Amino acid sequence: MVRLSSPISSRLILAGSYAVIGGIGVYCVFWLLYGEAPRDEVSSFLYQAPDHTAFDDVLKFMNALGPPFGILAFTIPFFPFTFLYASFVCPSRITVTDTEIRTKSFGSERRWHMSELQSVTFKEAGNSQFIIFKIGGKTLKAEIEHGRWGAIRDLLPAGITNPVEQSTSRQVRHALPRQPAVSIPDSLSYVSIDKFEADYRSEIYEQAAQMAGAFEWWNEPLWLFDRISDPDRLTGQSRLFRPDPVDQDEIHIIGREIPLQENALMCFIDAERIIGLLQALSEEHEITWTVSENEGRDEIGTIHEGAVPHEIYQWLNRIRDSWTLTQAEIENHALHERIRQKHTDSRLAPLNQEDSQPLPSEKEAGT
Repeated sequence: MVRLSSPISSRLILAGSYAVIGGIGVYCVFWLLYGEAPRDEVSSFLYQAPDHTAFDDVLKFMNALGPPFGILAFTIPFFPFTFLYASFVCPSRITVTDTEIRTKSFGSERRWHMSELQSVTFKEAGNSQFIIFKIGGKTLKAEIEHGRWGAIRDLLPAGITNPVEQSTSRQVRHALPRQPAVSIPDSLSYVSIDKFEADYRSEIYEQAAQMAGAFEWWNEPLWLFDRISDPDRLTGQSRLFRPDPVDQDEIHIIGREIPLQENALMCFIDAERIIGLLQALSEEHEITWTVSENEGRDEIGTIHEGAVPHEIYQWLNRIRDSWTLTQAEIENHALHERIRQKHTDSRLAPLNQEDSQPLPSEKEAGT
């Protein structure tokens, strides 16, 4: 079950439209009856009053405003009432389950069975994402958080294709494969802003290795090393994307290609896990990590005192949304193990940085 909130902009637009229509209608009637040049029969009825009254001043003022401001003056009183009506028509909350879609407005609830769903549209406006349902002849619009589409997609009928393609319906049963807008990241790099003494770095390296050893990895685990060009900073890099296996002549083995969807899923899991381990190390040792992708060329964000910034979560969500990874797939450990076993003989050797040197072991350091 996923709960969505209907954007207030929908209610404001609907209320404003009705208010403007009402304002124009009332102003037209006013101009017909009280305009500066009314019809003769109306004029003879209106302007035979023996005494000048405050009502005459109001008429003169409204005539002086002219059509644009006059319409606005009549529109404003309508708006509170049209907004109440729009709030009643547009639901404030939309709940999506695997069997039905429920809407709630002003305490009343309406339900549609999922079989009545006609189409789903996914749109972006600035930093906001919206999903539009057409169900039972009614259009429902809701704002969704980045990364929530996977959970919603799992609840939709199989006949509804991916709404990321902007317009979807039951008439399109077989959608063509979509090229993701975000490619699979090749690697994840992480460097500390502060410098540390060698013995303290060695302690952190040992702890990081123990933490990483508690998990199974798709390609390369969290790995810290001393970079020769800047040895005092904690440096690490993990290749996420696993290339297709090759033979001894570096030729791709036909039929052994790793499906991109599986590669993307496992890369996402490793990346999310690495971010979590960096967060734990940052919180415990007060390390500020600069996280980047693609050999350190593209900075993603900075983890400071155990706080992961919004930019890093957005980066993860873009990968998940682009490859339509569902929460069920992400949490299915049995699926992950099957994928690892299927491609276990194509694993690469651990990353060997040319510009790195391992710290000596305690035994070597003591001799």
